[in-house]
Amino acid sequence: MQSTLKTRLEALWMVPLGLASFVIFRTARAILARLIERQTFRQHSYKPGWRPMSGAMLQVKWYLPWIMTRAPRWNPHALIANAGPFTANQRVRVRLADADASAGDWTIVLYTHPHYKTLNVLAPTPGAHGEWIDIKVEPGQYTLSLRYYHLGAAPSAPAIEIDGKAFCPSQALDRHTNDFYRTLAQRSNLFYRALQYYVAALLRFERSVKPQLLRRELLPVGNPNTHFVYGYHRAGQRIRVDLDPAVFAHCHSYLTIYDRASFPLAWHDLDSPSFHSAVAVRPGYYLLRLCVKPGHSLPSLPAGARAQAEYVLQSCAEEAENRVMQ
Repeated sequence: MQSTLKTRLEALWMVPLGLASFVIFRTARAILARLIERQTFRQHSYKPGWRPMSGAMLQVKWYLPWIMTRAPRWNPHALIANAGPFTANQRVRVRLADADASAGDWTIVLYTHPHYKTLNVLAPTPGAHGEWIDIKVEPGQYTLSLRYYHLGAAPSAPAIEIDGKAFCPSQALDRHTNDFYRTLAQRSNLFYRALQYYVAALLRFERSVKPQLLRRELLPVGNPNTHFVYGYHRAGQRIRVDLDPAVFAHCHSYLTIYDRASFPLAWHDLDSPSFHSAVAVRPGYYLLRLCVKPGHSLPSLPAGARAQAEYVLQSCAEEAENRVMQ
């Protein structure tokens, strides 16, 4: 009874604020898409090649607000770089040998531009691909995005050819590129909380939200090799993860804890099926990425043996359970 009353009282202010946040997010997204296109991608100084997600990129005017409306689910577990947008008429060619030599696990995704529809997902396939791979495309604009996990000693982004011509050579990447995440949450402010508050509200009242809407607004753009577990957390709570041993054996597991502005507060590469985090200092949400290991597949789990994430309120041991979503 007390829990139901508390939920109704929270809804009185979280739902209206969430609706206002959603309007702000959609408006800002439309405006910033045009600004960053004009300022970065269409400048004469813009050079073809890979752009690592780094502290230097965040110094580009409007880039951080653009990221917060385009890809706000920060992934501090992977070194991320993007190439494009570029025009292709027939095929895009990527040298996968560069990726194989750079990381223990990786994905390279081809998207349409500017709508970011997933067209192709490349991933390690032991013994099944050659040095290069050809992707046939219709005439249009595209971008490539790579994620490198478990970096090698000298990572490099792969060489790319467009319609038989060199677009960019292999490009060395700094292993310390992700150091900027350590202070990223310090950029949180009222503007970013207004942009992203609706996501926390959706998760807080997840049972009343259509799953398709929640996945569309919360989850990163499509990668079929990654599955997700997610949920809302309050200040003073900690995140506890319990994975079925079969899931843990077949997946790399990465937990990220965000504040209401969607900045990462903490992140953990899980080395066992059971884990609990430190107590969160601010309310927000968590996202558990289950990245299927090269050469593996996520097993079909019987009822009662699903991967699940639980968060525990330290003062009263309140628990919540979420199912794996693709």
